[in-house]
Amino acid sequence: MREVFFVIGRGGAVLWSDAGDSAAALPDTRERWDAIWRLRGEIEELAHSHPGGTAFPSAADARSLWRGCLHLIAGLQREHTLLAAWWHGAGGLLPLPIAEQP
Repeated sequence: MREVFFVIGRGGAVLWSDAGDSAAALPDTRERWDAIWRLRGEIEELAHSHPGGTAFPSAADARSLWRGCLHLIAGLQREHTLLAAWWHGAGGLLPLPIAEQP
């Protein structure tokens, strides 16, 4: 399993993606930040995984998540997957409720 990152646009379109070499971390890259900056007017959300971890932002996430954007984090565990939504605004990272579609 590898950590992955997706830039999501309108209608759920994947505008850009990246994958790490391991489940432990997805290092910051200039290519990712260039893509986020280039696509900033089209971004609806950013999503990434934490294989074997939780759906809570890590310390590295808290430092580097894009402000003013919805972030989805999937904690991929052996028995189940945890999904959490976060808003990164002026007040820091705020958890958002996720509603299931009927």
